[in-house]
Amino acid sequence: GHSFVPRLFRNMPGIFYSGRVHEQIFPSLVPHSKAWGLEIGFGTAELLHHGYTKEMLRDRNKIERNLNLLREAVAENPGDANLMMNFGLELVRSENLAAGIEKYREAFRLMSAQKADEFVPELREVLLTQFTSQLYKIRAHEEVVRVFDSPLAKNGMTASHHFALSLSLFELKQFGTAAGQMRECIAKRSRPVFSPINTDIHTAAPNHCLALSLAKSGDAAGAEKAFQIALTEKGRLDDVRLDYAKFLAGQNRAVEAFHKLNELVAANSRNVAAWRLGGEIALTRAEFLEFAHDWTGEAMRYVAEDFLVSTQRAEVLMLGAETMAAMELWERLWNSERQPNILAALILCELLEARTKHSPDKIVDELATSRAFIKWYQRLIAMRANAVVGRINSQLEKLSATLPTASQMLEKALAF
Repeated sequence: GHSFVPRLFRNMPGIFYSGRVHEQIFPSLVPHSKAWGLEIGFGTAELLHHGYTKEMLRDRNKIERNLNLLREAVAENPGDANLMMNFGLELVRSENLAAGIEKYREAFRLMSAQKADEFVPELREVLLTQFTSQLYKIRAHEEVVRVFDSPLAKNGMTASHHFALSLSLFELKQFGTAAGQMRECIAKRSRPVFSPINTDIHTAAPNHCLALSLAKSGDAAGAEKAFQIALTEKGRLDDVRLDYAKFLAGQNRAVEAFHKLNELVAANSRNVAAWRLGGEIALTRAEFLEFAHDWTGEAMRYVAEDFLVSTQRAEVLMLGAETMAAMELWERLWNSERQPNILAALILCELLEARTKHSPDKIVDELATSRAFIKWYQRLIAMRANAVVGRINSQLEKLSATLPTASQMLEKALAF
């Protein structure tokens, strides 16, 4: 940022710092500079300030020192918004987030009560940035929106402010408005500001977020354009590619989505999210089943330890009538996580392989497992796994010994 508070200045009689902590030269410098005929403006030098690195904070115990000084300073000047803001900051640094946010709220109230020429623009920007970032941590998205809708914020919002507001609007499912704010962020992100920025605004993040907002609001063409721009920028591009693949799949462009996912796993064979999404898309349509078999097989080579990937592989094997291989995988999953849908799939495979190793042990488990079994049966029909369905229909008597509820439901259905 461009610091509005003077950092370099002519040393003249009558110039002094004021305040117990985060001392300021501004109050004495401005009137004397006018008397001495000196200009105040932005310089070209870059100052590197190391006073608040983690190492410096720890070695000098700065947080505790600042808190003690701030308690005294606030007691002396309870109406000073700058002191109250810094009190909030140090409380957050000391890991007392709730107390810090209360001080930020008070600082916001105090500064909002002042006229625009009564506080330094830099401090207004800093307060809005810091306050809303802490509110975002506690998911107080509605309050973030209220803060940025206030007269104090209307005096001028930076790209970082628009970015923060857009994120909260997105969380509140106000996708159209979120997109508008993200466009403001993108338009302003090269403008100079008085306060430290959110460095994410100079990455692919704004266009990535814009794409997600537009997709949610139904503007598919705009979303695709934003995705493509984001992919030309720096930052977490794997996340952009993954969401772009999701978007393409949602637009019934599954083949294009698979191409994007192939790029991801080719670059990083341990990209679990990409393997998962590919399996999820491949299991949406019966005509993709052959591809799903190949995709999940490759996924198991690299991320077999992932529970969801293993579940997808077991489902593919079961849908493809490879019930012996599916049964072995479902059993491993069952031993890891006792879920009714896993037990139902395991029982289904055992039924077709003439084995009766597993069964529910409580009446509530039988009902839950039977419901899950029926869902798998419906899934088999939807994916046109007719051979498997036919084999189940011929084994209903055996099924009744393990899942009587499911057996009765299927018998009634087949009777029609």
